[in-house]
This record gives sequence, structure tokens and C-alpha cells, in this order.
Amino acid sequence: MDQDSIQAMIVFSDTHLGLSPWKRWIFQNTITSRPGIVHQFVRWLLDLESATAKEVLIGNEVGRISPKKLLSPDELVLNGDILELWDASDRAVEISSRSIFTDLMRLRCRKLYLTGNHDFAIQELKGCYPWGDSSLDIIRDTYPQAEGKNMKTVKIDENYYLILHGHQMSQTLRIAPWVIVSLLRDGAEAFRSYSWILVSLLGIISVTSLFLPVLTPAIPLLAALAFPRLFVSIARPIWNKLPKRHRYNRTAAAEGIVDWWKSFLQGKDNSPSRIHIVYGHTHLTDLIPKQKLEELVGSKIDGPDLVLINHAAWVKDISEKYENVMQAVFVYIDAEGFEFFGWDWDRKSPFHIPKQIISLRSGGRTIDPQIAEWLRDLEWPEKLIKEWETNRGSGIGPGA
Repeated sequence: MDQDSIQAMIVFSDTHLGLSPWKRWIFQNTITSRPGIVHQFVRWLLDLESATAKEVLIGNEVGRISPKKLLSPDELVLNGDILELWDASDRAVEISSRSIFTDLMRLRCRKLYLTGNHDFAIQELKGCYPWGDSSLDIIRDTYPQAEGKNMKTVKIDENYYLILHGHQMSQTLRIAPWVIVSLLRDGAEAFRSYSWILVSLLGIISVTSLFLPVLTPAIPLLAALAFPRLFVSIARPIWNKLPKRHRYNRTAAAEGIVDWWKSFLQGKDNSPSRIHIVYGHTHLTDLIPKQKLEELVGSKIDGPDLVLINHAAWVKDISEKYENVMQAVFVYIDAEGFEFFGWDWDRKSPFHIPKQIISLRSGGRTIDPQIAEWLRDLEWPEKLIKEWETNRGSGIGPGA
């Protein structure tokens, strides 16, 4: 599709399909995917395409509301970490994604799968494939991808957009051989549940060899076979505890994006004067214009005027610290600009998230009674409103 012909686009990410919470020994994963909610959203996309979805209410000023008929997107961007290919089993990924992908195939719009750090392994399928009535393009790094020194962006009306998953903000994820994680997961899945037998045998023979040295030569082979399962079992909780994490961290994410942007911009020509960078990865909903971005990083940013558009994940974190982080948010873009929408899984419909509210929450403020009533008129989930009336945000908010 010619990018000049794009009238509307929808972007979402971080569904981590297949991931479930677990605890093994002292190690624990607290994040779980929510495939039922993702499937609701995809079914709504089908309704949107068939023009049966109802109008949504838009609040651009406090106290003011207007109906808007969302356009069916010409392009749907699956912006990375859609599948969990670090430590979820093949069975879990398959059963949680099958119905979702079946309905995604029914969409007539062009689908773009921009790989993230957790589903990097599907890059081996990089290319364009027939997928239902339209194509599925599997791409990496950014959409659109730069061509040599020529920077490319998506132009919708007079606005320019560059989309990336967001793991590029981490130097570790940009330069370290972290892709080996997916290879180790494949090794663990090769033996499926039997891999735990290998782990047990390794422990037994390692102890027994102290008394029966004849068994010692078997230890290296068993260690090689058991290591993938051991690694997959403890890697995530260890990774989550590492310092300088960008997840749920507005300032660190801003610093990381600017660091990536400086390297990405080097040698590029023909950049627009203003670029909207759309990304996920941090599991936050946030909006950072250039002036605020320069405040967060503590320095002036040369080049185009940047606007950072951060959309939240579709997972649930059951840890006490993050259980109220806002989930299920997508970005809608058309000729009038971009908007954030949350997904109400009780009503099975979207609700508008005004940009003023995002700015208010990112400043660590609660909402007052007047704003609360405005959000009720916008058909926000009542639980979300009650939580925001009492708890301060920091670029984050509770889910419905």
C-alpha cells in the first residue's frame, strides 16, 4: 500500500501471548497475558471494518465531549512482543494465540508485525506473507525502515510518524547477544516436560559422582542438555530485578529513546521538521513533547521536533507494586492526529483517554471531581476513575 494513501492506522503491542504467572523455588514471574481481552479487541476491529462498531466519545477539553466515527485502519501495526518467545511453552503460545490470529487473518487491512525483544525469533520469517484477505509483513527495528541515508516516515495528512517496539532504548538490547534467549527456549522446548528429568539427572549424577567417579564424564553432556531449561526457568525473574529497567520508568525510557535517536539520526537525510515516535515496551501510557523530553534528559535535543507516544501493554502484573498499572491501550491515528484509547473488557468497547489526563497523571496528580464526572461521561470504567481519584500516577495508571 502506498503510504500516501493511508487514512488511518492502529498500533498496539506487548500482549505477550502464552505468558502466565508462576513460582519455582525462590524465582517468580508475576506477569500474565490476557488473550481473552486481546480477542475482544480484535473482534471489535472486525466490527470497525464492517462499519458495525458504534461511534466513540472524544473529550478534547474538560467538560466537552463529541462523538467520532473511527475509520477502519488501512494498516494495523502489531508493535512487538505479541508472542512470548522467551519462556512461554509452545503449547501455551499456540492455544492462547490461535483464535486471535484466526480473526486477525479475516481483517482486510494490511497487517505489519514489527518484532520486539521477546518475539525476535519470528524474524526468521522476515518478509511479506499472504494472511487472509491481505498481507502480513514481518519487519524489524522501525516502521518504515530507513533506506540507507534516507529516513522514511509514515505520513498521515500533515503529520509524520515513526514506529518502533521500544527495546531499542536499551543499549543492552541493542548490542548484546540477547537473542540467544530464544535459542535457549527452543532447546528447553525440544524436550518439553522431559527436560526436567534431565535437570534432575544432572543433580543426582553430580552428587553421586563424588562417590562414583566413573559417572563424572556424563556430567558435561547432561549439563548441556539441562542448561536451557534451567536458564528459561530463572532468567525472567533475574532479568526483572536488574537495575536501570525501562519498564514503568518514564525518565529512563525518555533517556533511552533519546540515546537511540541520536545514533539512528546520524547520516540520515530528508527528516521532517516534526516526528511522532510511537513505541511500546515500557508497559506505560505516556505522552512526552519535546520540551518535556529535554527536561527529562537534562539537555537540548538537536534535529526534528520529537513527540513521544508510548502505548501500554495488554498484560496483567499481579505483583503488589504494579497490579494497578494501566493495561490494554492502543493508539489510533488519522488525518486529525493521534489519540489514545483504553479497552473496557466489561463493555467490550474502547474509551477515549484524553491527552490532558495523561499529562496530569504523568505529573503524579490525582483527578478532581469535575474531571471524574467528565470521564464518566466519556464512559470510562468506574473502577479506573475511583482509583485515579485517590492514587497518584507517575506516567502510569490502574487498569479497569
